[in-house]
Amino acid sequence: MLGKESMSNIEIEINKLLDNANEDISILCKDIKNNKNIYYRNECEKIISASTIKVQIMLVVLEKIKQTQINLTDQIFVNKMDILEDTTVFE
Repeated sequence: MLGKESMSNIEIEINKLLDNANEDISILCKDIKNNKNIYYRNECEKIISASTIKVQIMLVVLEKIKQTQINLTDQIFVNKMDILEDTTVFE
C-alpha cells in the first residue's frame, strides 16, 4: 500500500500528464475493498469511451502471468472472433 505522500506525488504526475494531453478525459479509480476513491478527474463527466476493452484484456493477461500460464514477454493476439458482435462505443 502506498503512503499518502507517495500517492500525492503520483497524483501530481498524473495531473501533469493529463493537463498536457489536450483531451477530454474522465477517470475514476476506486479501491473496491473499501469503496474509497483512489484517484478521480472529471469522474461525473460523460464522454465517449475509447478502447476500454484493453483494460479487460490487460487484467486477464496479468492474471495468466500471475498463474504462470504465460510470460510477461509473450505476445498476445486478439482475433475478430474474440470480440463480441454487439461491442460498441457508448456515450
